[in-house]
Amino acid sequence: MIAPLASNGAAVLGVDPAARPMVRDGCVRGRAGMAKRVLIVEDDPLIAFDLQAIVEDAGHEVVSVCASRRDGLAELGRGIDFALLDVDLTDGKSFPVAQALRAQCIPFVFVSGSLRSELPAELGAVPFIAKPYAEAAIVRALPA
Repeated sequence: MIAPLASNGAAVLGVDPAARPMVRDGCVRGRAGMAKRVLIVEDDPLIAFDLQAIVEDAGHEVVSVCASRRDGLAELGRGIDFALLDVDLTDGKSFPVAQALRAQCIPFVFVSGSLRSELPAELGAVPFIAKPYAEAAIVRALPA
């Protein structure tokens, strides 16, 4: 259950503060401490498998693993809470997926062997984990 918020974003009296959704950057986030539904968009099957294992070991659910931006875009209606995106996919760059995630206020991180400088200016502030990555870097990037 999502806790009601006052117009200033504060929890309404009598509502457990832990049940309050997080508000950041004008976007309402899920409650802290709950398992998140994660989308992985990665075209290398071995890396995708590794990312899935890391996410699941951290207590989250992987909703889907996609190798293309087309498939990634198709998954956005499935209640995604967070996404891990490779930049280069089988059918081009993942930027349309990133822009759609941003438009839906879904947080995401790039996990890529590409250079950060290849990101469009509007995505330059998105967290970026370079490959090869350390498992701990992925775990730190996952939502609390």
